[in-house]
Amino acid sequence: MFSLRRFLWSKLYCFEIFQCLRAGITQKRQCRSAVFKRALKGLPLTIYGSGGQTRDFIYIDDLCNAILCGLDSGVGGEVFQIATFKENTVNRIAELVKEMVERDTDKSVEIVYEDKRAGEVTRSYSDISKAQSMIGYNPKIDLETGMAITWDWFKKYYDIGK
Repeated sequence: MFSLRRFLWSKLYCFEIFQCLRAGITQKRQCRSAVFKRALKGLPLTIYGSGGQTRDFIYIDDLCNAILCGLDSGVGGEVFQIATFKENTVNRIAELVKEMVERDTDKSVEIVYEDKRAGEVTRSYSDISKAQSMIGYNPKIDLETGMAITWDWFKKYYDIGK
């Protein structure tokens, strides 16, 4: 969508505006860290539906790298999908959290299933080929590594460990 303010700002300050929108981030609770917080509080991890729904999770370092690639590229007026181009199930996220929390704490993590929510997207991932070819973006952190880094931060921040 055209924005006069953005257009004038970019012309005034002689640079192209690179705007990044992350597909699929619509609610705070979709964040991986929120899942760790629930598990640490002893709350069950609730999955709506079968858990076979897929999402294209991206680690923050890759998102920041994509923004830098866009800024460095000099490309303007384009829209890019920024993600990993890899589908992971909601079940996989819950399993990783359960495995990490139970391994490193005395907590037992319960995964519960509830009815599928109306309008639930069953498959979501992004085609990043345009970002790869035009701005040189390539994600480097896979789901397991990103989850492990996030968990390591939680362990340090919350002084967690057996």
